[in-house]
Formats: sequence, structure tokens, C-alpha cells
Amino acid sequence: MKTLAFNINIHKYFLLKKYRFFDIGNDNFYFDEQSTCSAVEASERNCLKPALEMLLALAHRYKRRFKFSITISGFALQLIEQYCPNTLELLKQLAHTNAVEFVASPYNHSLAGVNDISEFKKQVGISVSEIQRLFNVTPETMQNTDLMYTDSIGVAAYEMGFKTVLLQPEERSLEVKGTDYLYFHPTVQRLKIITQNRKYSILF
Repeated sequence: MKTLAFNINIHKYFLLKKYRFFDIGNDNFYFDEQSTCSAVEASERNCLKPALEMLLALAHRYKRRFKFSITISGFALQLIEQYCPNTLELLKQLAHTNAVEFVASPYNHSLAGVNDISEFKKQVGISVSEIQRLFNVTPETMQNTDLMYTDSIGVAAYEMGFKTVLLQPEERSLEVKGTDYLYFHPTVQRLKIITQNRKYSILF
């Protein structure tokens, strides 16, 4: 039987409001709360809630034979907690099934891992704390924003206690094996690396 590493990414963000030249110095709030709320509720109605209900049903039906992971950005967690209590409850129910692993990522969905490892660690640490607070689990797997990866990010993940990193591969760097194999970090060899299979997945 084939084994698939099934991962779902959830990310939402705060929408900016129209900010005119004459607002400079007079208005220090840049976000459109009403549009943000409408967008998040539409995502919940059309995508998040049906998908999570299906996953919860599968988790109950197949017990330990069906497992998957979910990566939720910190902004998405914040918005779900604020506007989507039903979706938050579904995520908590999934956490209790032991069928789902929550994957940590930079809280701000930022590019800090590219040039500021200390800030990257800080943001991932906040994400871990929020997952612990909401779901009472501690992530053992991490992924950077949009699955971007360097070996220095891998070292940082290992130093933070993660056992596995998810990444989007550069095929030329994987020698002849390709994306359907388990890899290990070249210097911290206890760190496992799982690569995205672009043929069967999409990141958008």
C-alpha cells in the first residue's frame, strides 16, 4: 500500500482599506475590518468548513489508518478565532482525533527565514505557542512560508526542536531520487525532510 504525506495549508490575511494622501498623520489604522470579516466568512462557508467536516468524518471512519497534517499561519489562526468560531471548533475536534498533526510556520507568513534567522525563530515560536494554546498539542514539524527552504532554515528548525521540515524542492538538488523519498539534513542528520510532490499537489 502506498503511503501519502497529506498536508493542508491554511492562510488568510488582513485586508487593507483605502488610504488617501490626506489620511497620513490623521489615521493610523490601515486595515479594513469589514472586508476582512466578509472575506474570511466567505472562505469558511465555501471552503474551510466543508473541507474540515469531510476530514473529521474521514478521521472518525478510518481511525488511525487515515492521518494528515495542517499548516495554519498565525494570521489565519487569529482571524479564525475572531470571526469563525465554528471552524475553530472543528479544528479542535480534529486535534482530539489524533489523526491530524499541526505544522508550525512563521506566524506572520513572512520571508524572515531568508535573511533574519533570529526573527524567523521568533515568529515560528509564536506560532507554536498559539497552536499549544488552542489545540493543546506541540508541533514536531515545521515549514517555512510557501515551503521555501535553505539548509540554514533546516538548522534553525532543528535547534528549535523540530524533527521534520516540509519544503518545496528544487529538483536539481535532489540528485536522481526525486520528490518521492525521505531526505535528511546534510549536517544535522536527525532532521527529516519531506518534499512537496508538484504532480499531485498545488500551492497557491
